[in-house]
Amino acid sequence: MTKHKNTEMQEYYNVELPKLNISTMIRREMEKSELSVREIADKVHRLHYTQIYRMLNNKNYTVDTFLRAMEALGFEVHFKETKAPYKKITIKD
Repeated sequence: MTKHKNTEMQEYYNVELPKLNISTMIRREMEKSELSVREIADKVHRLHYTQIYRMLNNKNYTVDTFLRAMEALGFEVHFKETKAPYKKITIKD
């Protein structure tokens, strides 16, 4: 595997795949709690509904947006150090 391909794979597993998992988790919770994007945004101060759409569509978003959205949905975020070359993030409801 070339260095470029290896970097692309690393980017996918370290960034894109976790973002996809987060958007899937948000969609499930929205369906379960019957909340709209606007309702989630309204639950937390300084969170605009367009920021939720960015998360749902795997676009770039800030850590602030991520943490506020998790709060609105009732999730608690834990960071756990691993021996792997990347850090694993676990989100529990």
